[in-house]
Amino acid sequence: MKKQSIGKYISSIYRCQSIIINRQFERLGIGSGQYIFLIRIAGNPGISQRDLSKQVSIDRANTHRAIKKLEELGYIYTQRDSGDKRVIKSFLTKEGSALMPQIMNGLENITKILTEGLRESERKEIFALLSKIEQNALAQVKSLKEECRHGKE
Repeated sequence: MKKQSIGKYISSIYRCQSIIINRQFERLGIGSGQYIFLIRIAGNPGISQRDLSKQVSIDRANTHRAIKKLEELGYIYTQRDSGDKRVIKSFLTKEGSALMPQIMNGLENITKILTEGLRESERKEIFALLSKIEQNALAQVKSLKEECRHGKE
């Protein structure tokens, strides 16, 4: 029996979802690389770029690029922390806040597309299983990072 790779399916789903997101949000000027930042900033006004990077598991350089693009589009603004000038905080503009319902509806629509044909019990099960898989992956990444830190000491 041929062994299956979960990565094959996750990678394929991710690529397809990115295409759908990019098409759905192209009229807003954002794509799969920016919407997640808008969501996190909306839920955490004044979040630092470092904390934003951690929350979305994207390196700080890519976070900085996404922040710059969203600023250029007028969806967010940034300001330096008064107590620590190295810290840059991000906030939604009125335009960015006005986008949030469209973004959330778009993501809900994408979830409906991807789970079409599944019964409600199957939908619940797939989300529960994906959550477990994500926790396993996060635990492994954390372990690898700790190994790297201990190896450098």
